[in-house]
This record gives sequence, C-alpha cells and structure tokens, in this order.
Amino acid sequence: MHDAISFETAGIPAATIVLEVFKELALAKRRQMGRPDFEPVIVPGYISVLDHAREKAELALPGVIEWLTTGAGKPAGERAQLVGARS
Repeated sequence: MHDAISFETAGIPAATIVLEVFKELALAKRRQMGRPDFEPVIVPGYISVLDHAREKAELALPGVIEWLTTGAGKPAGERAQLVGARS
C-alpha cells in the first residue's frame, strides 16, 4: 500500500493487490497516508502454495486493469467489492 500510494501521489499509476484477510490493515494504511480514495484490489482467501498465488493473481488482474485505466481518483468505495464477487 505504501509504495502504491506514494506512486499515485506522485502521479504514477499504481495498484495494490490485497488478500481479504489483510483488507482492514490496507484500509487503515490508506487513511494513515491521507489517501482514503485509494482502493486496493481485494482478492478472497489466502495463499498457502505457489499455485494459489497464481490463481489469486489471475482473479486480481481485471481489478488491477480497471484501477489503472479508470480508477485513480474515483471516490472511495467504488472498488471495494471483492474481485471474485464481480459478475
């Protein structure tokens, strides 16, 4: 979160992928850094082996693309959905 928010603040598009179990920590970090509008891409579950990491990355990709192409600066909450919950 810290690096991505620093990049965004400097005008460089960035996205952060966060596992659901760390969502509250990520949201607290964005508030601490004064960027409540910065939405991480939340993926459900946890990672226990490398194959799970690949699966999570594939789930997160649409959210990352959306954030980088249309999301920067949108009001907080518009990207708070879980990636896996999208239709």
